[in-house]
Amino acid sequence: MKKTSITTRITLWYSLFFALLIIVNITVVALASDSILRSSAEREVQEVAEDVLESIEIREGIAYVDDDERFNYFEDGVAFVIYQNGVFLNGQYPANLTPNIPIQSLVVQRFETVDTAWYIYDMPFAENFTLRAFYNDRGGLGLYSDLITTLAILSPLLFTMAGLGGYLIIKRSFKPIRQINETAEQITRDENFQLRVNKSQTNDEVGRLANTINGMLDTIDASFNREKQFSANVSHELRTPLSVIQAQIEYLESKLSPTDMYQKDFEAIKDQLTWMSKMTEQMLELTRFKSSAPIDLEWVNVPVTMESIREGFQQKIKDKSLTYNTTISPKDLDIQTSLTFFVRILNNVIGNAIKFTQHNGQIDIDIQMVNSAIRCTVTDTGIGMNQTDQTKIFDALYQVDSSRNPQTMSLGVGLTMTKEMIQRLKGTIKVTSAPQAGTTFILEWPVKSRA
Repeated sequence: MKKTSITTRITLWYSLFFALLIIVNITVVALASDSILRSSAEREVQEVAEDVLESIEIREGIAYVDDDERFNYFEDGVAFVIYQNGVFLNGQYPANLTPNIPIQSLVVQRFETVDTAWYIYDMPFAENFTLRAFYNDRGGLGLYSDLITTLAILSPLLFTMAGLGGYLIIKRSFKPIRQINETAEQITRDENFQLRVNKSQTNDEVGRLANTINGMLDTIDASFNREKQFSANVSHELRTPLSVIQAQIEYLESKLSPTDMYQKDFEAIKDQLTWMSKMTEQMLELTRFKSSAPIDLEWVNVPVTMESIREGFQQKIKDKSLTYNTTISPKDLDIQTSLTFFVRILNNVIGNAIKFTQHNGQIDIDIQMVNSAIRCTVTDTGIGMNQTDQTKIFDALYQVDSSRNPQTMSLGVGLTMTKEMIQRLKGTIKVTSAPQAGTTFILEWPVKSRA
């Protein structure tokens, strides 16, 4: 139940409550119908008998009413007979009732026959006369029976309509919340803080929540923009002084003799300046990647492109005696994507694999179409990394324990740019690794392929 949605839980509770309400109503009607019918029938026979008795008069053994008309022995659904001294005088007994039912003055008697129940009420009047009233509850019993039957038949339909209607109402009420959740997931996935939640047309709690979230996103987006602008400004402002310093160092170095004691110091300064210049350039490039400029798509022949990438790494592969395998499916795969992004993504990931794989190691690259996306898997037998490093390698300037091997030191922005490019292509990048057990990168983004 914990995994079910709030909509489902509320609908289930509402439906169960409604079903219980129907069952209770039918049960109460069924149990109370007999008592209600009996009370109603007793009251009916008494009231009609009392009204009739006020206008009846016996003359020479014949019953008359006030206007000297002969008494009608049937009134308002109640039949009447008259007794004199306990002996039947006038009227006619209802069918299926024996005429020897004892007289009990002012007491309602109940007698059941095959298909109904009769209520009999005796009222004495004049001298030695008794008016007996008969009333049957066939109509009321049939009404309640029909009501119970109707409720039993309609209950499944009412339950279904109530459940479906409740579900649709609740689902519609929760629609803005689902939209908020979907937008939040997209923002988290794409790191696009320019997205906003659709504003609700109502000024209820959900509408105020959407407005609050949009305000929070405005603040976050502005903060990120300031950060990107600051990084771009700093990187741009550093380029000129770094170039001047590098030129001055080269000029001063040219004045030194090859055997000068300061030669090594100047070489160290030049290396650091080169390092800082490269970092500045890559920070500027990273800022450009974070922009929302449109991506140029073109048809890319994957086998040809991968062979070109391999040639670029050929010397490094040879120097470390690496086994380098590439599998592409289908073999002549053509996709529509950004050639620049495709080459840089694979260059960064493959270059990273070569850098951290020891001599005589192995690198396997598998590229295939999966539904409407291209999936590139790069696996190496290198030194691997722990779980903490796996969560940080995409952060700018982060380096995985670079001090363990000075030859593998990097600027720490290659994988950051790789992730930015993957996200610009609406794709994902995942990594699995373990110390001394190698690393696998899985990159996937939507593309069109030639049939």
